[in-house]
Amino acid sequence: MMNTSTIFKAFMEHTSAVIYFKYLDGTYVNINNKFLSTFNFKRSDVIGKKDYDIFQKIFADAFTKNDKKVADSGLTMEFDEQVQQGEDIHDYISIKFPVFEKDNSLCGTGGISTNITLRKAYEKELSAVNQMLNKKMAEITILQDKINKQVNKDPLTGAFNRRYFNEAFERELHWSENNNKVISFAYIDLDYFKKLNDKKGHHAGDNALKIFSLAVNESINSRDLFVRYGGDEFVLMLPYKTAGRVKFLLDKIRALYKEYAIATLQSDCSFSAGISEYPTHSKNKGEIIKFADDALYHAKYSGKNRTIIWSSKISK
Repeated sequence: MMNTSTIFKAFMEHTSAVIYFKYLDGTYVNINNKFLSTFNFKRSDVIGKKDYDIFQKIFADAFTKNDKKVADSGLTMEFDEQVQQGEDIHDYISIKFPVFEKDNSLCGTGGISTNITLRKAYEKELSAVNQMLNKKMAEITILQDKINKQVNKDPLTGAFNRRYFNEAFERELHWSENNNKVISFAYIDLDYFKKLNDKKGHHAGDNALKIFSLAVNESINSRDLFVRYGGDEFVLMLPYKTAGRVKFLLDKIRALYKEYAIATLQSDCSFSAGISEYPTHSKNKGEIIKFADDALYHAKYSGKNRTIIWSSKISK
């Protein structure tokens, strides 16, 4: 049967770790052969010596400090340590522990140190690769955002396009149903837009679209959706806002649009709009935009430059 001494000796001499024992004053009392081969020492170079006798001061300071922490606490502790080997500095993980006599009095410290230099190098290389990948992923995300904006937004006005609206429409109505919140829709048509194009040219028409979009974007919040529905027709989808609040908002946008148009185009531009409110006016997804369109139709043929909220009395 193997005794404790035999087991300890086998462990000391066949492990790949550096093992050492010291008295409380830091004097080495026992080391394994791995210690000697790692640092190219003879046993007589180490036994009876202290760290300051065999290692550079910067490393000996760290070893001594860590040994003291273990001795003072009486606990096993783990440390990241470094030591010079040849021309290179190597990294170690050191498990250091107190050593007690039979009467439980502290007599020294021991340590098991494993060289993790290669692992550290791999971790550093992996970290660099991860940083590069993260940078590339961030660049890809930015590029995807740009592509999405190009795909989902009208390049002239910056408003979302009809394709994106169709996706957002289903999503927002689902949100409304789940949260029992209203969503209002404003269907907008620029008044006399064709006449402006014919009289002052397409450049003026483009500027009118841009000016109108500027007035809208300065008035709505990030939760609202501004859509170019086609030509000079626009749709606003406004969560949380009642039809009455949206009418007030459109009055503000109308005033800004007029102000900007006079300053830029020397034209008194206006728009007509119709509003419907979901689910107040209808819970039918197909009807809610039609009701806003019906109200817009009523606004245009009631003299233009006005906003009308849909009601059951409105019909084409």
